[in-house]
Amino acid sequence: INAEYMGTPSECLFFFEMLIICVFIFTLFCWGKAVIVGGIVLPHGDFAYDPSLIEYKNGSKELHINSLKAAQWLSDLQPDIILLTTPHGLSLSNNYLLYRNSYGSGSAVVGRDLLNPKAPMYKVPLNLTLNRSLPEQLVNSLKTEGILAFGDADPITLNWGEILPMAFFHPTGLLTRSSSVIFSLPTRRLNYTNEMIPEVLELGSKIFTILDDLTQKIGIVISTDLAHTHVAWGPYGYSPDAQPFDDACGKWAETLDEVYLLEIAGKIEKSALSCGYLGMVLLNGMIRNKGWVSELLANYHPTYYGMLVATFQPKVN
Repeated sequence: INAEYMGTPSECLFFFEMLIICVFIFTLFCWGKAVIVGGIVLPHGDFAYDPSLIEYKNGSKELHINSLKAAQWLSDLQPDIILLTTPHGLSLSNNYLLYRNSYGSGSAVVGRDLLNPKAPMYKVPLNLTLNRSLPEQLVNSLKTEGILAFGDADPITLNWGEILPMAFFHPTGLLTRSSSVIFSLPTRRLNYTNEMIPEVLELGSKIFTILDDLTQKIGIVISTDLAHTHVAWGPYGYSPDAQPFDDACGKWAETLDEVYLLEIAGKIEKSALSCGYLGMVLLNGMIRNKGWVSELLANYHPTYYGMLVATFQPKVN
């Protein structure tokens, strides 16, 4: 090839046009695919939402502040869709359930966790725009179930497991510019959590693959509280496994070493009693071996149950 030969003007124009087309295709390939921008674990307990109920004591203030911080962090990543897991929504006995309505609406009663019928209580309302297409795709791909309530003439019902964690996004404005997908855990988790770990890990991996082929940016929100057996006067009594369980979940959120979550916490969950533990297992299945990093922001038990706040994101090279 003669290095001094630069080609005719028409040849130069042709190669320039080809270069522009290649750059355009490369840009579509890199940016047109979905990006799972990050995930957060948020509590749905009263005292993280409103620490004034217990005079901001026992880590409740730290949980509240860091829940707001985590919500703002995820909002700054500008997800188009939020995938929310809940252990307290509408649920089936055996299968996982996805909400298929266009909107969700409801109110969460705050103050009941004081376990005092004379304590003041109030309602936290939430209206949520739901994504219609992604739940259908997940149902078809994962062989899960979907529910369309009221023929979509009215919003599907939301309650505390969805409302309180999502309410932390109110100051961010994210809920007005994104849609949400609600993924509900089956009630068999109450008796067979440990036995469900392998299938939930596999389910998380499959969900990641599906989300990774979309064209929108996805954010993950795991609604969970930790052990419910920290004190004898609580509704579930005391278990010596409560604090070790919370500590193990915290170490997982800090290090992403799944031994803490799957083996140490998993073996004692039955006595510790954590409602949203499988949501964290699902997240672990989604991001395992993907090079993600995490940050533990708060881990406390203000009263009889523990709560955790953490962020998770792909590692930036």
